[in-house]
Amino acid sequence: MIITEINEAISLINYAEPNHLESAIKFINNFAESGDKELKRMLNRLPDNIVEQLSSCSMVTRYGEKIKPYYKKSYKIMLAHALEYKNLYSPTHYVFTHAQALVMWVYVKFVKILIKHFQPNRNLSLFSFLRFSERLTSNRSPQDYIKLREVDDRDSKFRDEILAADGYLLNLDVGESAGYFCQRNDNILGHPNKFFNKKLREFMENDLNLEPETYKEHLDTVYKYANEFSQLSDTGNLFVICVPKDQVAKCVYESEPASVPCHHNDSESVIPNTNIHAARLQLLQNDNYKKEDAVCSWREKTSSDAKPVAQYRIFPQRLKHENGARVFTLSPVCKIARQDYKRKLNELADEIYVSNHTKFSR
Repeated sequence: MIITEINEAISLINYAEPNHLESAIKFINNFAESGDKELKRMLNRLPDNIVEQLSSCSMVTRYGEKIKPYYKKSYKIMLAHALEYKNLYSPTHYVFTHAQALVMWVYVKFVKILIKHFQPNRNLSLFSFLRFSERLTSNRSPQDYIKLREVDDRDSKFRDEILAADGYLLNLDVGESAGYFCQRNDNILGHPNKFFNKKLREFMENDLNLEPETYKEHLDTVYKYANEFSQLSDTGNLFVICVPKDQVAKCVYESEPASVPCHHNDSESVIPNTNIHAARLQLLQNDNYKKEDAVCSWREKTSSDAKPVAQYRIFPQRLKHENGARVFTLSPVCKIARQDYKRKLNELADEIYVSNHTKFSR
C-alpha cells in the first residue's frame, strides 16, 4: 500500500465497533513502513502544529538553564506513532509515555512470551508489562502516596511500585521527560543488564513458580540477547500507556520531580479521588498549551520557564488488561530484527516450558 491508501484505510475503520481500537492499531502495525516513508505517512495524519514542532522544536529549560533540544529521526518516528495511538484512544483513555533503555525490549518481550507459554488462556493483546512482576510490592495506592510528603523515586522501595510518565507526549524537559531519556537510550538509575537478569529470575521463581534447574542455564542466553539487541540503536524504547479514564484514580497521580505528589488548593479542579488537575492534564493531552498553564506547583517562587512540565507517576502492577489498560512498546529497531529476536526468545521459552513439564512428569 502507498502512504495515502494506508491513511485512507485507517480513516474508514468503523469506530462504532467494540474492537475498533484494536483493529486500528493492528492495521497500522501490519502496514507500517520503516524510516522516512513511515515518518511521512504519520506526519500526513498529524495536526500542522505538531508537525511544525517535530520539525523545528523550540528552546526548553531545566531550572532556568537553557538548552537546545532536538528530535532524533528514530525517536521522531516512535513519537509520531505514540501521537497516532493517543488520537485513537483519547476519547476513553488518558495516554502517557515512559522511556527505558533499549536493552529492556528483550526483557519486556520475554516476560510476555513466558506468560503466554505458562498461562495460555490469558488475553494480552496490545499489552506490554512495564515491570517484571505483576505482584504488588505493597498495598499502597495513589491515594496513599498523595498523603506522603517524602517520596524519592531513586529509592528502590518506591521505584518498584511506580514509574515516571509524561502526560504531554512532546515533552523534552532535560532529565525530566520520556523524550530526554529515550533519546539518550538510558534509564534514570542506569541499571546494568545483570540487574534485569536478577529481576527476571525473581519473576520466573515467584510469579511462574519455576524451579531454578528448569531455566537457570537459559539466563545467560537472555543476557546475551539483551546485550546484542542494545547495540542495534542509540535510541531507547518508548512505551505508550493508555489508562481508562474511569481507572485513573487506581493507578496514577500527578507528580513533581522525584515523584513528590502535587498538591492543589482548589479541590474542585481535580479528578475525583486523585490529585490530578483535570484541566491541566487535558491541556497536556491536547498537545498544545502555554507553559505557564502546564507546569506543576514545584518551586512556586521561580518563573514557569524554570519549572518542568507537570509529570505523572503510574503504578504498573495496577494496570490490568481486563480493565481496559493498553501498553504499547515502541522500538527504534527495524521490524525484521525484532522478529528475529522474538523468534529466539520463543525458542528459549519453549525449552523452559518443556524442561518444566519434564521435571513434573517424572
